[in-house]
Formats: sequence, C-alpha cells, structure tokens
Amino acid sequence: TDVELTVEDGIGWLTLRRPETRNAVDPDVLDAANEAVDKLPDGIGAMVLAGEGPAFCVGADLHFFDRNIKAGDIDQALPPLLVAMHTFTRKLRALPVPTVAAVAGAAAGGGIGLACDLRVVGASTVFVPAFGALGLSPDTGTSYHLTRALGSPAANAAFLRNRRITSAELAACGLADEVVPDGEVRAAAQRLAVEVAGAAP
Repeated sequence: TDVELTVEDGIGWLTLRRPETRNAVDPDVLDAANEAVDKLPDGIGAMVLAGEGPAFCVGADLHFFDRNIKAGDIDQALPPLLVAMHTFTRKLRALPVPTVAAVAGAAAGGGIGLACDLRVVGASTVFVPAFGALGLSPDTGTSYHLTRALGSPAANAAFLRNRRITSAELAACGLADEVVPDGEVRAAAQRLAVEVAGAAP
C-alpha cells in the first residue's frame, strides 16, 4: 500500500510509502492518505507523518502531470489533484491532537506544506520550493507559511530562485524543532510526539 497507518505507544503514524518516487503524491495516494487520517483511532495523543525512503515528500508526482499532459487531459486531471492535496493539508491542520513531521531527506514543492505542527529534520534535510522551476504557483499553504517563518524577502528569494533551505536555516527560523542525525529522525519524532502527547489534552 502507498499509505500505511500504524499506532506505536499511543502515537499514530501515517507513512507515505512510495520511496521509488520520493513519496510524490497523486490523487490515488492522496485519497488513501485522507482515508487514513479519517481512520485514526480515538485516544491517540499525537500523530507523526513520515515518508519511507530517501525523502519525506517531493510534492505532486510529475509522472502524473506528464501522463495527463500527453493524453490531453491535464485540465480535467489537475483539479482533483489539488482538491485532494488541500483536503489532506486541511485534515492535518484540523486534527484535535498535535502533529509531528518526521522529515528525513528532502521536502519539496507541496511536501513542504505537509510539515505539521512540529518538525524533526535530519541533518541533511532540505526544503526545496520547486514551484518556480516547474512553472507552478505554490500550493498547500507554502507561500503563507514560508513567508511567516522566513520573512517576505527571504521567502521571495526561495520561491523565485528555487533556493534550498538547509536544516540549519530551518532551525534558525523555527521551521525545525529538532535537527538530529539522519538515521535518528524517526526515533526523535516518536520521542517528541510522546512528549507533547503527555501534556493536558
């Protein structure tokens, strides 16, 4: 399955499992993710979002775009993708428990907007806006959240120049709550989730 839902010590884990695409998403993957969020059991104290393999999430699957452009169906295919992506983003924001992103590797494009309430990143993690390089406008709230975190000039530079934002920069501007060695992201995210789950509900 492309999306896995598990519970570890009272913490819900939602894992994107498309490592061969660096956890890129298309409407089918997003529909599965939305269903998984709806199935989170009562009583969990927090939820962790993670990606399997070398990246957290690189946003929309470019093969999806390519297939539909070649078929002449992109005008019909794009709206369901955006609706599903923004539905997932809103569901994450609306959960009644804290959410933690376990960001190992890159987060790019719309994947940046999935970065939850709190974020644990690996030392080599980068955020890559990517939108301008593809001729797309930012989605999943990235223009809003990056501008608030980085400030308008730095956010403009990141979007217009497709500038990578390193883990050190993410920590400096508050977009990373913890920076840990690359192999320790999952364990650190679980510890942080347990910590915030122990607060008053």
